[in-house]
Amino acid sequence: MNTFSGVRTVSASLVDGGRVYGAGEGKIFTKIIVPAALPFIMAGVRLAVGRALIGIITAEMFTAVTGMGALLIRYSSAFATDKFFVPVIFLALLGVLLSGAVEGLQNRLAPWKETERAL
Repeated sequence: MNTFSGVRTVSASLVDGGRVYGAGEGKIFTKIIVPAALPFIMAGVRLAVGRALIGIITAEMFTAVTGMGALLIRYSSAFATDKFFVPVIFLALLGVLLSGAVEGLQNRLAPWKETERAL
């Protein structure tokens, strides 16, 4: 949905300008539409990373065979609060690291967006 919204917000004047200068459909897509939609795409990726982490842990909790979800179920059932918080803290740190990695990727792929935020 974010990608769709990003593509829809591309200014028609930018596309028309590309056509005036003789750009084909491929060049318009790669040089105008994708860079303009990139901040929206990266916002979708940031949301997806968090939801994927939650989905993985939830699935592991239901299967409860191995993984962090199984550890959470096992330790919560045994009332081992000290051991329960180890995977919780690890998952929180993993979420922060993945979010930071996506932010770094966004800064690398769309450096102009950072200058827009500074203004």
